[in-house]
Amino acid sequence: PRSSVDRYSVVVMAGIAAEAELHGQAEGGRADEQALVRLLTSLDGGRSWDYAKITNQARWAASSAALCIRAHRPAFDALVEALAAGRSVGTCVMAIEEALRGGGGEAQLGGSGAGWNRANVSK
Repeated sequence: PRSSVDRYSVVVMAGIAAEAELHGQAEGGRADEQALVRLLTSLDGGRSWDYAKITNQARWAASSAALCIRAHRPAFDALVEALAAGRSVGTCVMAIEEALRGGGGEAQLGGSGAGWNRANVSK
């Protein structure tokens, strides 16, 4: 389904969005872009994913990732801090969850449990 492609695209482009968010620009990310191109062109032998559609998907995914980072900036900052300190993946996940809880309540992305997709990314 298309929604799975959208979610994967956002995850793949999130590194580029994070670098841009931290440094004002993204200098790396070539491998991420190539991974997205490989995925999209492998779906149906490349018949429905031409260059223009791939470019639009990559732009949309990077923008969506940036919006997610901005919407959950405390969680992003907690992750950056944990990674900079060399913490384990489990500890990084715990740092994100604690930041999302904000001292109480249940941690979940998207506010009311909504996933990030084209329909609700601007909510």
